[in-house]
Amino acid sequence: MALFFDRVWFTDRLEQRGLALSDVGPLLGLTDQDWIGVVKDQRLLTAVEMAKFAELLGAPIEEVASRAGIAMPGRAVGDRLRQEERSLVAIMARLDALERRLAATEAMLAEALRSLGMAQGKAHAMISENNPMGSKSDD
Repeated sequence: MALFFDRVWFTDRLEQRGLALSDVGPLLGLTDQDWIGVVKDQRLLTAVEMAKFAELLGAPIEEVASRAGIAMPGRAVGDRLRQEERSLVAIMARLDALERRLAATEAMLAEALRSLGMAQGKAHAMISENNPMGSKSDD
């Protein structure tokens, strides 16, 4: 958990920007419950949330992390952010590949269904040609 959330520092920085502490959660994409957890030292901000918060405050991410009580000795928050960004890039690449494979599979399925429909149409035509009475053959 966080060491401590420097509420006074954050409140002052936010007031300089015309914001209140209660405005931040939605701006970071957090629920009220999650944001309250951050302020009460019961939830840590992710690196992406930290980057958004630093941008909102106009402050360096390392200072925001330190003031939020989550700066970790030996591991910079910037490194953490870059690692999360790399993970997101990898996930997006996999998602793009899966979407391409899905589109190709859908195209193959549509072609197979068209071929099947044409084959059924030809079969019905052949049956009709060979049986002029249609399906009635009880004469």
